[in-house]
This record gives sequence, structure tokens and C-alpha cells, in this order.
Amino acid sequence: MSMLTPVFKAQQGPTDQDRLLVRADQVLPGLRFPLPTPSGLGLTTELGDPGLCAMCDFWARAYPEAGQHYLAMRCWGLAIWQPVYLCVLTAHLDNQVPKLNGAWQSWSDKDGFTHGLWLPSHNPLTGLLTDRITFGATEIAHFCSQMRDAMQSMLNLKNKTVDATLAECVLAALLLAGRYTHADTNLIRAWADRWLDGIGITNGCGLLIYEDAWGNSALMLNRTICCHNFRRRDGDKCASCPKLTHKERIARTLAETR
Repeated sequence: MSMLTPVFKAQQGPTDQDRLLVRADQVLPGLRFPLPTPSGLGLTTELGDPGLCAMCDFWARAYPEAGQHYLAMRCWGLAIWQPVYLCVLTAHLDNQVPKLNGAWQSWSDKDGFTHGLWLPSHNPLTGLLTDRITFGATEIAHFCSQMRDAMQSMLNLKNKTVDATLAECVLAALLLAGRYTHADTNLIRAWADRWLDGIGITNGCGLLIYEDAWGNSALMLNRTICCHNFRRRDGDKCASCPKLTHKERIARTLAETR
């Protein structure tokens, strides 16, 4: 992600929404904005959504040895990360934040991942950064509440799992935005508190300060719940795994950034 190019280039689009989506795509191309009109199998927040059912079945079949906790965190994370990243990135890197009502996410039965997001035409909210964060947090909270209701019968999601995964998504997106704005660690931590308070998360995930390879203060996720990726036959503990000591997490993170 650190190799991505800045997004502040003039964009030619018919609407503010188009410009916003293109900018988000340039920051994190995996989001694949903007998508054409929804077609094929995708994810919505509707009860009984066939895309959600297919995604949960895909991952249950792919790694049955990893267990129910892994399945819940994997599918929940895939269902929410794109809308979360979109709201956080646009709040900090643009002057507007989209509404998430009616969001449709493209999903592939080839690799099991979400690969883009479509939004109904609307006028995004504009305003000061504090207003954008407040609005974005409200949109995320509402979207995730609807998505949880849609997925609950499939995964029996626990509050701790829901909050931890959501907080990780928000903070990871914020750290990415912080790289583009060159914000210092204290400012990013203040933003983090504002986002998580606005969404209504208190103990899901935090930020750990450390010294990077160049001797500068930096931040990484201070996760509180293990995703059980290591239980997969091809898995390992993540660099930020809470089963590792802080020293081990920092060492792994430094190794990945060199």
C-alpha cells in the first residue's frame, strides 16, 4: 500500500459522487470504483441475500479445519471492509463522504473475495473534517447494523467479533489515510477516537506506537482478538496477531516494511 501514488489529481466526472469514487479507487485499487450497474452475484444487506449465502459457503468449504470463529471473522470482514474504507478514505482525502444506503458489492466465486462496490446515485455529504467523520461514522454504524442482521443466521456473529473486526477495518483505513496526509501519531490517534466513538465501539481494537525502520514514531494495529488464520492448513499468525507479544508484532511489522 505504501507504493500507491497520491490521489490529488483533477478528475473529470459527471458528478461529485463519480469523482469521489475514482479518488478512492486510486488510493486503494482493490476497491475497484466505480462499478457499472450491479449484475451477477453480489452482496447486499438484504435478509437471505444469495451473495452472502454463497460467500459464507465458499469459505466454510475452503477451510473447514479453521473453525467457526475463523469463518465468522473472515466473512464479516469481507462483507464490510469496502464500505468502511470508502467512508474513512474519502472523509480524510476528499471534502465529501458518500451515503451507503443501497450499496452493492461485487463478489467472486473464484477466490471468495469482494472486488468492488456500487452506490445508487446521490449527493455525498460535504463539510469540515469533523462533520465528515461524524457523518461517515454514522453511515458505517448503520450499514454494519444492517449487514449483521443479514448475516446473523448464517454465522451467529458475536458482539466481540463484530466490534473487533469493524474497529480493525476503520483503523487500518485511517492509517492508510494518514500516510497520504502525513499526519503525526497524536493526530491520527485523536481521529481514531472520534471514528470509534461515533460508530459506538469501545474495546474492539487500538493503535500501538512503535519506532519504524527510520527511527520515526509510527502506529500499527493493536488487535485484541485473533482471527484464527493460523488454523488454516496454509495459514500463519498475522503480524499484528494478539497471540504475539508487542515486541514480536513490531519485529514482524518492521520486517514487512523493509
